[in-house]
Amino acid sequence: MTTEDWYAVNWEDQREAAAFVQKAMGACSNEIENVTTETNGMLEAWKEGPTKEGFSQRQKTFLNAANEMVLILDRFRASLETSADIAQAAELDNAKRMQPG
Repeated sequence: MTTEDWYAVNWEDQREAAAFVQKAMGACSNEIENVTTETNGMLEAWKEGPTKEGFSQRQKTFLNAANEMVLILDRFRASLETSADIAQAAELDNAKRMQPG
């Protein structure tokens, strides 16, 4: 086996990636909130009718999809953190096993 066949895990890189995903989630949530605020203002100005109803339905679809995307990002972030914890624990356990006894 050559070193090209190895899979190296750097748990700090994984934790940094998780922090980046967390930051992206915050930015995404803020943007969703801004768009919702702006569109709600526009929606309130419209008279009742099929256009308002159609837009309202599309807005609900958009918000559901956007919230699902944030949930997916959060699951990915949690997976990165868990993976980092597992890798670090295994590495520390392996290092202990290699210590002269």
